[in-house]
Amino acid sequence: MGERYTHLDIRERAVIEMNLALGKRPAQIAVYLNRSRSTITRELTRNGWHAAYYDRSRRRIGAGGYRCEKAGLRAGRLSRRARVERKSGRARHYGS
Repeated sequence: MGERYTHLDIRERAVIEMNLALGKRPAQIAVYLNRSRSTITRELTRNGWHAAYYDRSRRRIGAGGYRCEKAGLRAGRLSRRARVERKSGRARHYGS
């Protein structure tokens, strides 16, 4: 198996937010944090970030939307919730 995975902490999320504000790309941030590029892009897309795009006159329009505090709160809330809802009632045993 691969290396042991650790969740992003608030410091790493703050570094992500700061570097995005400086115009860095997710791949550059991943190298700086020594994380996989997919980890950073997944974090960004889950928490409201969108990349800059350009209009016909090559003006940069929109970018951002990622906030480290909100992302950390969301991650904490999701970690406490079960991914699969438990079945209600008693378990039925078939056979024997």
